[in-house]
Amino acid sequence: INPLIAQAKVDMDSIKTNAQLTEQESSEALAEAKATAKAALDSYKDLSLYRNEQKILLNSILTAAKLAIDTATDFSEIDVLLTQAKVQMDEVKTDAQLIDNEQEDNQPDDDQSDNDQPTEEVQETNNETEKTSSAPHTGESLPIGIMVLTVCSASAVMGCLIIKRRKTV
Repeated sequence: INPLIAQAKVDMDSIKTNAQLTEQESSEALAEAKATAKAALDSYKDLSLYRNEQKILLNSILTAAKLAIDTATDFSEIDVLLTQAKVQMDEVKTDAQLIDNEQEDNQPDDDQSDNDQPTEEVQETNNETEKTSSAPHTGESLPIGIMVLTVCSASAVMGCLIIKRRKTV
């Protein structure tokens, strides 16, 4: 009889409680939500429409967002991280948008004369002489600025997540 009782105890102990089943289902649902969010980010933008600098920027946004999603502890946090990543990705301009901006930058202003030569204006401000040229300016600092901002944001998010993990462990 004792072996039967011992076997019955083992069998009963292997049966999961309602709380254990709910916790397991919840963690499985959370893992599925994380996978779905990361897949949504992967398919959100067509990288072939972007220049190399913008592809690098988009990939850094994706990497940071996926790392943050992996450490999310609930569904609302996943939703917030997904939305933030999409907003950041939407700010990155496609090749076509950059071409439009470059063409707009190279268009002469209406108030400029038809003279093809760039002009210079001299302005005196606070006892200093400044020369302002009407020649077209080349290069944009915006993509670099966005990249720096994204890297800083990703670093801050990662730092917060590491600290949060250490506190929960």
